[in-house]
Amino acid sequence: MSRLGHCAEHQWVCGSHDGRWLVMNWGQECPTCKVKRDCRVCKINQHPENQPGDSANYPEISEKILIIPSASDFHVHFRQGDLMNMVVPRIVEGGISLCYVMPNLKPPITSTEQALVYRDKLEKLDPNVSFLMSLYLNPDLTPEEIRKAKEAGIVGVKLYPRGVTTNSDIGTESYKVYYPVFKTMEEVGMILNLHGEIPSDIEQDICVMNAEEKFLIHLKELHADFPELKIVLEHATTKAAVEMVKSLGDTVGCTITIHHLQLTVDDWAGQFHNFCKPVAKFPHDRQALRDVILEGHPRFFLGTDSAPHPAHHKECAQSCAGVFTTPLALPYLATILDSFNALHMLKSFACENGKKFYNIKEEKCREIKLIRENWLVPNSYPFCNTQEEKSGIVIPFWAGKTLTWKIDSN
Repeated sequence: MSRLGHCAEHQWVCGSHDGRWLVMNWGQECPTCKVKRDCRVCKINQHPENQPGDSANYPEISEKILIIPSASDFHVHFRQGDLMNMVVPRIVEGGISLCYVMPNLKPPITSTEQALVYRDKLEKLDPNVSFLMSLYLNPDLTPEEIRKAKEAGIVGVKLYPRGVTTNSDIGTESYKVYYPVFKTMEEVGMILNLHGEIPSDIEQDICVMNAEEKFLIHLKELHADFPELKIVLEHATTKAAVEMVKSLGDTVGCTITIHHLQLTVDDWAGQFHNFCKPVAKFPHDRQALRDVILEGHPRFFLGTDSAPHPAHHKECAQSCAGVFTTPLALPYLATILDSFNALHMLKSFACENGKKFYNIKEEKCREIKLIRENWLVPNSYPFCNTQEEKSGIVIPFWAGKTLTWKIDSN
């Protein structure tokens, strides 16, 4: 078992350049890069925000085994009632031990008390998972409530533009009116999480395909007005979003989902189980998401935006937005990263970058052993008994398709 990285003599350990990663012992130089240091690992270690020579960023890896810490999901939906009771116990099945919980319930989580009650429910379902809570930005949220929330351990506040996604009916229409709240968040050290889209507007030529890019000016302005406020652009889908986040200061981070690393517009148009908000975009946008992971940029990290809906709410004329990935998070991610030679970045992207940005020290982390093995994604996950079958099941991402990595449960 070896590690990817470079040795003390700065002899680079990287993959072969034929599409497969070659793992070598320490002290061996890359046979391809003896003269020209042009392999992807060399480029990653040269990233200005990384510590050169930090081999701890690389997972233990062999041809068939991958050992990493349990992952952190910095954007996830658990719903309520029967759905919640099904989803939460499956978090650990996906190799996750820390979750940042979204507040868009019915009714949404708008107060400290509501957040603590919901966290208690989640912890009772699985005490082995760390749940970080957030509040829903709304007109009743005050600076006083922000201070109260911080003292109670609430981590952040989620901004939803009105009407852009599930349960966003009381979302934001004006950002300036919340500046006193943002100022207090900056002072006490809470995170502002942004659903980075603006509502569709035919007269302004705005639709789901450019709603994220049109939002980015607001991200830039918020960062300029509150440079010490940590801001996370959630579930980026465009090259423009990647470039904007990279151009801003170190208080701006960005989550990337599992499904956006795989899907493009052709994969969700007419295919309701791949439909989510924001929608997957063009091939060059997907490539930008993949490239920033290969680059090893430390301010980009995993946020699955796993969002379960009953199958009959997906398979209908007005399909609900959401892709369900929680039970198989790391097998999905390892399979997809492996497909574009980024498996060596799994540990930093899924296990380290997010916790560093949020300044979180996790106590429930455990070791995960992934093995290379072909197996099929389940066709569905039942969550209640109903006369109508589709109203009691959730269809996962890639249902019935083959994954090439799985978690060793032994």
